[in-house]
Amino acid sequence: MDRFFPCRVVCDASEFPSSEASCSKAIAETRDVHAGVLLMGAKPPKIVRKGTSYRAFEAAFPDSSACLDHIFESRFGLNSPCPKCGNLTWFLRVSGTNRYMARCCYDQSRNPFSGTIFARTQVPLVDWFRCILYFTNTSAGISIAFVARHFGLSHKAAFRMCSKIRQHLTALDSQVKLGIGGAPVMIDEVPLHRIMVKDCKRGRTCRLLIATDGSEFAAIPATRGRFANVRRNLADLCTENARLVVRTERTLNGLLNYRPLKTLHGRKIELANDSEAYEFFVLSVFGMKLKQFVLKPHRWLTSHYLDDYIGHFRYLYRRRAVGQNAFWDAISNFPELT
Repeated sequence: MDRFFPCRVVCDASEFPSSEASCSKAIAETRDVHAGVLLMGAKPPKIVRKGTSYRAFEAAFPDSSACLDHIFESRFGLNSPCPKCGNLTWFLRVSGTNRYMARCCYDQSRNPFSGTIFARTQVPLVDWFRCILYFTNTSAGISIAFVARHFGLSHKAAFRMCSKIRQHLTALDSQVKLGIGGAPVMIDEVPLHRIMVKDCKRGRTCRLLIATDGSEFAAIPATRGRFANVRRNLADLCTENARLVVRTERTLNGLLNYRPLKTLHGRKIELANDSEAYEFFVLSVFGMKLKQFVLKPHRWLTSHYLDDYIGHFRYLYRRRAVGQNAFWDAISNFPELT
């Protein structure tokens, strides 16, 4: 089984309900444990990320029909209002199609693929689910060559599948905000090498802005080395009453465009009093793991797809303490993709 997985699976999990509350609670508990251990002068405990096993996956989804039933039940439920009369009714699978028909109004049907990453696909649905399992179990990233080789797809089809899955995982956590309750948001800047920018023949270094409020993490790329678009993205990522604390004066001047301001789009911003605080140490670990995750399976990366790679890593990093939920969250929630 190891040759099918880019990382080692360390547990068997057959059914884990998706829960944003349990995910946030586990992240907060992990942060408190780390902080308490550091105060005692000991080494922080290593978190062993556990995922969903291949055996549990095969037991839950033996074929594409089981995958289709799971998508429909997750999106609409088997007993849901009829789109025509509005009465609660059962929906039955129309044989030979991917549609479900209402029992009360036979001329009304629903397609569970509409508005999802599975729309207009020719790849079997069970292969999509299996590929999502790889994406949620990995700790070192997934390459297009890996997907093409394991599913017998062309490079173009594998590229489309990987891009769609990364967009889906990114959209699942797109509404997560930093600085809830007025918590300070720590900001630092790290370089990201081997990034290909349009009209540039060689890979260049990208400035990457990373931020955390102690429990949530985020990263914003500045592909051409400028913070013009980063300012608005950073403000949208944080709550209105968040307080931004920047580690270095160079990064602070770049965000404020070298102006003597104390706010950034209505958010208070200031220079950190202690650049060696524990929060910045945790933030540097996040940045280091992000760079390894993005660049390890690739020689270089196009800047156009950098946000999807960052979103994929953020999705897994937020669930590092409850890795069993990563796969089930991905196949049970379907946000609208733009």
